[in-house]
Amino acid sequence: MNIKEFQQEVKKVFEIFSKTKNTKMDSEHLFIHLVEEIGEIARELVNEKIGRSETRKEKIAEEIADAIIFLVAIADYYGIDIEKILEKDLEKIKKIA
Repeated sequence: MNIKEFQQEVKKVFEIFSKTKNTKMDSEHLFIHLVEEIGEIARELVNEKIGRSETRKEKIAEEIADAIIFLVAIADYYGIDIEKILEKDLEKIKKIA
């Protein structure tokens, strides 16, 4: 699946979610969920750093995936073509690297 296809799948899932849960996923809700997912990544990394727990690679991977999904949903909410903007930004980074 390419990035455009992924973005379309995320859009479909959130449309279904909004209908079945009878709620509108606006930018505020999407951002709150994104921050929650980033917090879960942070908790895993901090727990590893302070020795509270070993690295749980599967948990970190799951939370990264969740965060990416919410980032894509936010982009879609604002009509941003993720693939196009990633290509553009990568070229910008290549020039300064």
